[in-house]
Order: sequence, then structure tokens, then C-alpha cells
Amino acid sequence: MKLFLTKKTVIVLMLSFLSYSLFAQDQFISIAPKVTNDETGNPLKDAIITTFIDDSFFRSDTSASNGKVNDIKIPVGATY
Repeated sequence: MKLFLTKKTVIVLMLSFLSYSLFAQDQFISIAPKVTNDETGNPLKDAIITTFIDDSFFRSDTSASNGKVNDIKIPVGATY
């Protein structure tokens, strides 16, 4: 099964399924994405999450079988 995530879908996923915490000392935000199917709510395995900072590639991660992605630390104050 091929998975296509549009920019809008990724934004909705990030806003809907991310938990984050702000580390004032490090000036980073840590996000822990979980990717699920919109229709069934089931976790999506092998979904690719690509992060861009100020229009430049930052990192790419792949979801596990439970839909979770390793925590992503991103600097505060940039555009994503």
C-alpha cells in the first residue's frame, strides 16, 4: 500500500497527534508524532515524516508498527 501525505494532512496530523514540551534551557521543542489512518484510527507503519526548518531539510523519520516516531527536537523560533 502506497501512502501519500499532503502538506495539509501532515499539518493536521502534527496538530492532532503530537505531544510537545518546551525545554526553556535548551530552547528546543520536543515533539513525539504518532501517525494514524484518518478513517480507521489504526496506526500507520512506515509512514515517512519529513521535517523542514526555514524551507531547508532538517530530518526524516519513519513510523514504527505502532505509528509512533522517535522524538524530534526542533529549535524554537524557526519556521516549520
